[in-house]
Amino acid sequence: MKHLDNNNNSDLNSLPSGGGLGRGCRGSRDFGFFRGWPYLTFLSRNKAYTLITLFGFSVSLMFVILIGLHTQQEYDTDQWQSKKDNIYLLATENKQGDVWAGTNRGLGTQMKNNYPDVRQTCSVAYFEDMRTNLLNGEAIRQKVLFADTTFYDFFDFPLLSGNRHHVLDGGDAAVISRELARKLFDDADPVGKTLTFNDSLKLRITGVFAPMKATSFKPVDVIVSFDFLKHINSSMTSEQMNSFGGTDVFLMTRNGVDLRKQEKAVTDNFKNYIWFFQDTTSAPQVRFIPYSKMYLTKSDSQVTDRADTKLLNILFTVGLIVLLFAVINYINLTVAQAVKRAREMATRRLFGAQRKEIMLRLMVESMAMCFASFIVAVILAFAFAPLVGHMLDTEIDITALFRPLNLLTAVVVVLAIGAVSGIIPAITLSRAKPIDVVKGTFSFRTRMILSRFFITFQSFATIVLVASVMIMMWQIHHMVTAPLGYNHDNLMSIEIASDSTKGATFKTELLKLPEVKGVSLTYGSPLYGGWNNIVTLNGKRIVVQQLGGDKDYIKVLGLTIDKDYHTGQKSGMYINRQYLSEFGMKPGQTSFRPFLNDNNDDPTVLPVLGIIKDIQLGSITTHNYDGCPVVLYVDYKLFGNPYYTALIKFSGSPAEAFSKVGDVFHAVYKEKLVQERPFVDQQIQNYYEKEVRMSNTVALFAIMAIVISVMGLVAMSTYFISQRARETAIRKVFGSTGQQVRMRLIRTFMTYVVIAFVIAVPVVWYFMSDWIMQYSYRISIWPSIIISGVLCFLISLAAVYVQCRNASNENPVQRLKDNG
Repeated sequence: MKHLDNNNNSDLNSLPSGGGLGRGCRGSRDFGFFRGWPYLTFLSRNKAYTLITLFGFSVSLMFVILIGLHTQQEYDTDQWQSKKDNIYLLATENKQGDVWAGTNRGLGTQMKNNYPDVRQTCSVAYFEDMRTNLLNGEAIRQKVLFADTTFYDFFDFPLLSGNRHHVLDGGDAAVISRELARKLFDDADPVGKTLTFNDSLKLRITGVFAPMKATSFKPVDVIVSFDFLKHINSSMTSEQMNSFGGTDVFLMTRNGVDLRKQEKAVTDNFKNYIWFFQDTTSAPQVRFIPYSKMYLTKSDSQVTDRADTKLLNILFTVGLIVLLFAVINYINLTVAQAVKRAREMATRRLFGAQRKEIMLRLMVESMAMCFASFIVAVILAFAFAPLVGHMLDTEIDITALFRPLNLLTAVVVVLAIGAVSGIIPAITLSRAKPIDVVKGTFSFRTRMILSRFFITFQSFATIVLVASVMIMMWQIHHMVTAPLGYNHDNLMSIEIASDSTKGATFKTELLKLPEVKGVSLTYGSPLYGGWNNIVTLNGKRIVVQQLGGDKDYIKVLGLTIDKDYHTGQKSGMYINRQYLSEFGMKPGQTSFRPFLNDNNDDPTVLPVLGIIKDIQLGSITTHNYDGCPVVLYVDYKLFGNPYYTALIKFSGSPAEAFSKVGDVFHAVYKEKLVQERPFVDQQIQNYYEKEVRMSNTVALFAIMAIVISVMGLVAMSTYFISQRARETAIRKVFGSTGQQVRMRLIRTFMTYVVIAFVIAVPVVWYFMSDWIMQYSYRISIWPSIIISGVLCFLISLAAVYVQCRNASNENPVQRLKDNG
């Protein structure tokens, strides 16, 4: 073997010209970082390496951009409000740790009257489908926020017209959105005009508001004076506070006051005279949530939304894994290509380049690759923002990336990722010595250790991702398809106006449709519950859930009657066995006074028609009604309330059936039927909206991570096999068959996948067991772990099989001759 040193330049001719050495290394004057850059030649000659690296970095950086912008938007929500540090949400927490924002307007009054630190209060309530009459006799459904007159003193939402300090004064004042104003009045000024709700309730328009953005408040079309609620639900404005829930109460404090320090004192005070806090079963405690932190807290509200912090954490973790895969691919493939680049670097050393200069050069190459990928990633982010935004149920503003601070941060992060990605290749390749390159020992020392580690890590991460996604999706499917005790297939639930005459007409006309197999008008379905009735009997508080509908209620829902008393009466009540037990009724008792309690002597007696089997109220994960007495009123309008929901059993195409029902609805109510989720199956799935969104988003990220991983595995397997080509040829010369050589290569490579699976099992078990324990109705996670391991094994096997087969079928003489 020839000896290379700085005094024997003729020996350079013995070095192959691979790796883009060529013209870029013919003179020391070309060793500048940006003159005669051989890196571009190297990329052009190694297209698979370039494609995999660019694709991996671009896709992963795209997700980083989208996740970063979404996270920034979530954390910026409500932070622009000028009085945010003085506003608190009055909430309650039960002994199970559940926090509820919904209370009663009267609590705000009590706080203002009894606690000097509270300057003002603002109560708000949200109704999603208020019927608004148009001038042409048609009607549309609107999202309505009922708010106290202090609403615009608390919050800085912009008004296009109207005095923000008095715009909600009076019990009939209404502020409408700019979009609704254009829809109702075109370009005319709407202020002073009349708005009609539910055919008869009149409101005077006092202002127009601009779109409410970057806020936790749900989107609304109309903001109405809270006092107007007495015409819709008098219990929400009653001074007796006999209704809790549905109203969010905000408190404005003096500067520097922290209401959280007074939670215990306020709770103890409320226990003295407010019935809600005297309930020992749930043991509610007052909680004051700072408005500046409200969006990121875990509390349920019907008025305002909350950030899904769990999803944000998962997005960050999975996005980091995708980026890590891209970095690993870059390191892995760059080091795998070491033999080509090593010749170039060794030659540079011969021409006097210092090791730190070579390391810096390689780092700059890595950062350049990462920055080029960032440019592609920005383009991809613009293209995929609508899709990812839809999956996250939000709108991602990509233009926010070009804010100076965001853009500077992005560039710094990208360059840092490039620098980190280039460290190991820089260290490895800068060690190249001419004698090692000539002897052929450099490739052996550089590729073996790193390839084993990175292949194992990528397989481990892939198994964890696949198993996690499978567990999430199967768990959600398990809950959506859980038995609920009633038939919800081919069933619509349509909100109707509280008009008995039109309701009866609507049902009659529906039954004429061949697609409709049954209709029931109701005021409470199992999915959404009905009316709570709190009864105190012999000193014991009993919470009863009341459902009701017309004579077809049981048939349409397919309820099972456990015991029919055969009274021959069509109107009356069915009860469950828990109701029978709680009220001390005798089996077979055919009449009862359901509204009797210690506080009254209500004489109402209703026939008991029988006992129904237990049904699930709410979703399978709802525990509010566990062990709850249930009464089903058949053909009896509770407290005279008209029916407000139509349950429609249909056959055939859901879309066609909904269209036909919509035609009848429009003919009867003079209103276009617009309902986002008309089918009960859809409404059941909506209960798991956050879980579905989380699993779908993680699945998308996991798929991209797997694609990046597979591309890396395919490329790495090629280099893995090629580095063992000489060993393979020698084995064949000494009598090994192609099948034996192939199996040996596959077994060696797949050993890393098995090791990854062994490491991944306890990791998946630890994290996913903790996640799935939040559900009482859950699956076993073991099948998902096994299947994910098998799937990863098959993917890896497919990635290496072709290369192994080609290597095992190669002529060993030709390989030995090529390797000298």
